[in-house]
Amino acid sequence: MAPVTLPPPNRNVSLPPVPQDPPSHEDVTRAYFYVKCAELAYKADVVPPAVFSDALTYQTKIVSSKLTHGDAGAVAPAWLQPALTQLKSELQTSIDGLQTSMDQFHEKMDRFDVKLTSIERTCALSYNMSVGDGLDFNYKHVPFADGSDPVMQHNLPALNTMIDVHHLSDNDLKAYYTRYIGPVGNRLKKTQIKGVCTAIGMRL
Repeated sequence: MAPVTLPPPNRNVSLPPVPQDPPSHEDVTRAYFYVKCAELAYKADVVPPAVFSDALTYQTKIVSSKLTHGDAGAVAPAWLQPALTQLKSELQTSIDGLQTSMDQFHEKMDRFDVKLTSIERTCALSYNMSVGDGLDFNYKHVPFADGSDPVMQHNLPALNTMIDVHHLSDNDLKAYYTRYIGPVGNRLKKTQIKGVCTAIGMRL
């Protein structure tokens, strides 16, 4: 059996020392307390489920390695294998439960991101509609439908004023139109400009 390696490091739960090969009694004890610390941190929402899952997996590997190697000349008791099988089964059940919780958490975060993007777009549009041509007070960046920022994430020119929209290159105008509205097709440049202006809340 290969030596047991430590779980990935994290900032909130200190890892135990590197275990011996085979693990010592101290390594088994340290693995136990590491799981307890990871469990407390997980319940307090300080670490994600993966950290607690890794701790459980590490403890099982330490115990399994310790039981497999045992002490020199010792004979494994008859109850060892059934107990080890039961422990692995319980661990897998815990991991499956943690994975389900993690999946549900990601689903909630995805829904939150969608709502946040919608709010950001609405606020930017409302503001832009109130500042006219943007010369006195510049326009806010209106996120694309996927929530990405045109300037920070797509390296497109900032549309701070009405003049900026009219000075877009053909390629940049096409990129804005495509992400705000859809394929350009055979639409004329003035139609594309009008579409982008409407998409960012500019009053025509």
